[in-house]
Amino acid sequence: SPDMELYDGAGALVASGGWITRRLTTAGPYMALLYDGFNYRLVGGYQIQLLTVTNPCQPTVTLACGQSISNAISAAAEIDTYMLPDVGVGSFISLRATKTSGDSYFSPDMELYDGAGALVASGGQITRRLTTAGPYMALLGDGWSGTQRGNFTLALERIDSPCDAANLIFGQIVPGAINVPGDIDAYTFSAPSGDFTLCLG
Repeated sequence: SPDMELYDGAGALVASGGWITRRLTTAGPYMALLYDGFNYRLVGGYQIQLLTVTNPCQPTVTLACGQSISNAISAAAEIDTYMLPDVGVGSFISLRATKTSGDSYFSPDMELYDGAGALVASGGQITRRLTTAGPYMALLGDGWSGTQRGNFTLALERIDSPCDAANLIFGQIVPGAINVPGDIDAYTFSAPSGDFTLCLG
């Protein structure tokens, strides 16, 4: 079980653990010490990845509102980075990661950060109204142990003002299709206050 200790330029311990997400507030250069966290005696291979949330220097993928992207976690400790340019303060979003194939326990999991690098929400599905400024970034990796691999889809939709919503009219039958796992289709309609029935078939 690889574990880490992160130190700043003055030699002060900043954070520790197998997964470190942290805003750095002291001067560097920083040093990470990595070791067996079980009993200090076990040996084995590992992988380590360094990412930045603000002003990312790693490759990023743009996820537009209304879009579904298919991708894969192909290595242990891999974390993919997604920019969400179509959302900001006041946006009410649905962001969903769905496994399509892979290792038995592979479970795509996300962390959503705002423009200041603050963690806003986490999980495999995030439905939330955003209250801070962007640009927003989602980090996605295996949420089971960090070592599982698999394929997934990632979909983003705005609930308050959907990007590609179709309009529904009462009495009209509209055909549709979920083309990839995790895809999100949006529909809008106008209705008077009071009781009504929405039929989905």
